[in-house]
Amino acid sequence: LPKTDSRQVADRLKLGQTVEPEGFDSVTVFFSDVVKFTQLAAKCSAFQVVSLLNDLYNGFDSIIEDHCVYKVESIGDGYLCVSGLPTRNGFAHAKEIAELSLSFMEFVNKFRFAPLPRERIQLRIGVNTGPCVAGVVGLSMPRYCLFGDTVNTASRMESNGKAGYIHLSKDAHDLVASKYNQDYETRSRGEVIIKVIYYLKNERMLILHLTSYNKVGNN
Repeated sequence: LPKTDSRQVADRLKLGQTVEPEGFDSVTVFFSDVVKFTQLAAKCSAFQVVSLLNDLYNGFDSIIEDHCVYKVESIGDGYLCVSGLPTRNGFAHAKEIAELSLSFMEFVNKFRFAPLPRERIQLRIGVNTGPCVAGVVGLSMPRYCLFGDTVNTASRMESNGKAGYIHLSKDAHDLVASKYNQDYETRSRGEVIIKVIYYLKNERMLILHLTSYNKVGNN
């Protein structure tokens, strides 16, 4: 549960009371997924799979600590987090998630897993901005969950994305472009079945792409 609300929520849950869901007018939701994780896992023992995910998520969790972002959950190789709730932060949530996404890409670009030294871990990242409802579900093992089309669209941004890219919905793109236009460069991917989506990059991402290209060219 979010630290800001954990004590109050925990007290209510101990008393068997329900915790009312809360609506948020504007948040930015982030989904990531390890590309071809099933194939990677097939090359590892079960213990190695646990070690791989643990190493990845320890890195991700450490990055999150530097941002106004709340980690909702990680299931398998999927990772879900959000900015703008439970603590509202105006429109800064778009920049927080943009910076987080770029930092995640930097991290995996350098990440190596000893049992699979030749394998390069890649992420797909999907981002969407919009309204959201958050609430605690369950009593014995309560979970802070997100609900609404904003969450569903962020998930589709990820699942329909390309490896190594940060995919923004039009709503996320428009907010980033209007508030932080000088900090990022976006490129339209064009029309897809979902809606128009955009790629996000800045100087760091450009350096990462060039570095990766040079490494491939030298092999």
